[in-house]
Amino acid sequence: MIVANLSDVTSHVTRFYGLPPFFGLTINLDIWNDMPKDYQEILIEEAWRMSDAMTQRQLSNEPEEKDILTSMGMEVYDLPKAERERWKTAVAPYVDQKLADMGEFGDRIREIAKKANAENP
Repeated sequence: MIVANLSDVTSHVTRFYGLPPFFGLTINLDIWNDMPKDYQEILIEEAWRMSDAMTQRQLSNEPEEKDILTSMGMEVYDLPKAERERWKTAVAPYVDQKLADMGEFGDRIREIAKKANAENP
């Protein structure tokens, strides 16, 4: 939000723990499927490493982030856990259908998300 100068296009921001989507890695599914399994495992391992590093960085920067955003003229709303749970429930049917449409790949994403959510309640 800070690096991208979000304050140039909005004066309000809702902060919530949503880091993985913003720092995710993507790859064309055909290319992924054509890769040797050991290459896929290496990429998955490195993606986890990057995710862990970005999570730690985000958590360590969180206290000063709100002050910086406020100084940029933004009104900052910290999403309460109960409201985050309502959001999660509201999008669950959509997410479940999209993951089901991806087959085995979607099943793997669901496993990763389940693990991440269990480790970061």
